[in-house]
This record gives sequence, C-alpha cells and structure tokens, in this order.
Amino acid sequence: MRVKINDLVPGCIISEDVYKKGTSPLIKKNTTITEKHITTLKLFFIQDVPVEAKLTDGRIFSPSEIITEADSTHNHKESVQPSANFIINYKEAVADYKKLFVKWQGGTKIDAYGIRQLLLKIISEKPEPEILLHLHRQSTVTDYNYHHAIARAVLSYMIGERLDLQEKDLVQLGISALMADCGMSKVSSTILLNKNLMKGQFKEIHDHPRYGFSMLEGVTGVSEQARLGVLQHHERENGSGYPNKIKGDRIHQFAKIIAAADMYHAMTCERPYQKRQPPYKVLEIIGKECFGLLDPLVIDKIKSLLINLKIGEKVRLTNGEEGVIVFLQSNEPTRPILRMLTSNELFKLSDATSLFIDSKVD
Repeated sequence: MRVKINDLVPGCIISEDVYKKGTSPLIKKNTTITEKHITTLKLFFIQDVPVEAKLTDGRIFSPSEIITEADSTHNHKESVQPSANFIINYKEAVADYKKLFVKWQGGTKIDAYGIRQLLLKIISEKPEPEILLHLHRQSTVTDYNYHHAIARAVLSYMIGERLDLQEKDLVQLGISALMADCGMSKVSSTILLNKNLMKGQFKEIHDHPRYGFSMLEGVTGVSEQARLGVLQHHERENGSGYPNKIKGDRIHQFAKIIAAADMYHAMTCERPYQKRQPPYKVLEIIGKECFGLLDPLVIDKIKSLLINLKIGEKVRLTNGEEGVIVFLQSNEPTRPILRMLTSNELFKLSDATSLFIDSKVD
C-alpha cells in the first residue's frame, strides 16, 4: 500500500525501491524507516511511498489514509507544464538566494537545511533544453550574481546526471555549485560592482573560493567533496586557474563540472564589465578553445546537454536572418546547413565563422 509521508512512523517497512531522480534508489526495498529516513523523504519532496501492511515489530500499520495508484503523486502529472514550473521555481530560488547572500554579508552562518531546500526546489522540475540553453534571458545585470548561482547549480546537476553520478553525489554536486560563489559575500561590495578593478582588487576576487571553502567548514550535510568543488571551481586543467594553480587529476570532479557550467552561463550573460555572447558561440568557444582549460569529458556532456537542434526547425541567426535546418553536421553540431527563408538558397553556416545561431523560431 502507498501512504503519505506525514503518516510514516519509525518501524514502517518500504515495500518497493523509492526513486527521486537518477538510476539509484533514494531508499531501497525492505528498508526499516527511521526518523532520518522521513526527514530525507521530506527534503526530496516525496509525497507518498509504498510500505508493508505490518511494522517491523509485527504490529499492523494503520495510516490515516491509503493512497490509490490513481491519486499517487508517483504517477500523477502536474497540471502546469514542467518548463513553466521550472521558471517559477527558478525565479523564487534567485530571490531566496539573494536573501541568503545578504545574510552572509552580515555575518550569518550558512544554514545547511536552507541551501538543501533551495537546491531541491530548483531540480524538482527539469527545463527543456531550449530554456536551459537560454537561462541568461532570466538574468539581469544588477542581480547577475544571484542568477548565476542558481543557473550554475541547475547546469551542474544536469551535467552530473549525464555523467551517471549517484543520487547522493548529485545532491552534493548541486550544493557545491550553488555555493561556489558564497565566498563573494566576504568581498567588498565596492569591488563587486567595480568595472575597472585594480591589481589588489583582483586578488581579493580570486580569494573568494577560499572564503567559501572556509564558510562551509563544519556545515552539516555539506561533504568535503562539495567543499572542494567550491574551492577548486576556478582551477584549470593546465594549472592556469586560481586560487592554488593545481591541474589535471588534482582537481576534484565536482570542480571540473562546475567550471564548465560557470563558464557557459557567465559568458552568455550581460555583466557590468562584459557583454553577453550568443549561446551557440559560447558552446563553440568551450568546445574548440577550452581544451587544456576544461575537462574534455565534461565539455562533451555540456554540449550534448545544450545542443538540441533538429532538421526542420526554424532558427534565427545573429544577423537577424532566418532559415530552416536541412542538414546537421556531426563534426560541427552548432553549424547546420540551412535553407534561408528570404532567398530559399542553401547556406552552410560553417562557411560564415562570424555568424551563429541566436535562437530557435516558433
């Protein structure tokens, strides 16, 4: 039978594996429920679970209500489109993160439960590839840092899924990506808003991973791996990054994933000191110019996650012209062959290196 989480009591026995996302069960079949399990289920927004009719001590379990399969959220589809839900959750998460960041600036310690809830809110609905590709459209110049934290967490989590990370590791990766710039709260606001930084000010900016690593020390529910992701997310494969200039295998996998997500979103966003670049141009830069800087496997995963072009789709180029995709080139996935709408002629986008796809057209 299925019962609501609020009806669970220690001693209940799970009758089927309980999943949230990924291929690994959150709680396995035949697990005897404890208070810790109930808390975990609530953290993951699980509404109901399958249990045995008897408790582990042999007594009959009598919940206030038994959930039918038709009513179960396990099988229920949301009435609102997933992408719409995602945007709602995303905007709420940005506002929540901003409030937390202001508190950190004032010296408040990090609340582990709060950041975990924030992460689970933004991964509870999966965005369509086109929305994920254009997350920069949600961002603003003034609130860029808050949007960046949320977008980076979503991107990192979904890259982690493509790398087949286990559920527990995905959550820690998401927390790490969400908190990667928490150390910025210890950097002077004057520096954060300055378009023309001096050498010493750059050094303080480059110390934010260390500040974040320190802030997360001893925070319950944040693993050492997550802290390393925060500390190392600006390190680069060739040792040219910061703050410790480590390279290759010395960089934790979380940091490698976060680095790619961080770079992609940053380059596509309008910032006080940098103009935004088209997403497909950024993906080309990451694919062609960042070998030696980013992990090649992570590069492949972020490209496969974000590039979702199909034959027959209409696209708009960065010069404003529109065309229909007639052929996809596997060696250059961001540069298909188009039939231009104005001339009806075929156009090989790879022959025009200064042009890029700006967006799809409905």
